[in-house]
Amino acid sequence: MLPLGAPAPSDPNAQYRTRCFLEFTVRGVDVDVMAGFVILENGQEHDCALKPEQVAEHILVRGEDIPLQSLEDWRRYYAWMGRTSKVAMIDGKTMR
Repeated sequence: MLPLGAPAPSDPNAQYRTRCFLEFTVRGVDVDVMAGFVILENGQEHDCALKPEQVAEHILVRGEDIPLQSLEDWRRYYAWMGRTSKVAMIDGKTMR
């Protein structure tokens, strides 16, 4: 990611137990890179790490194949995080 954009300063959040989390800004867009993504919600840890059976689609970025999870997975994650505006945004996109 370094050739594409500058890393953002680290800002840890106790709600997440993610093993590796990096933030970058690429052409004005914030990009999060995560490995071992875990959300702590109401005292329960939710393992959100990408599993092969969860790959919904792939995109190609500069010759690299990037697997992506579904919007449904991310809606659930945002709900666990309490990010209601993100949940509403996904609901608005999927309801069309």
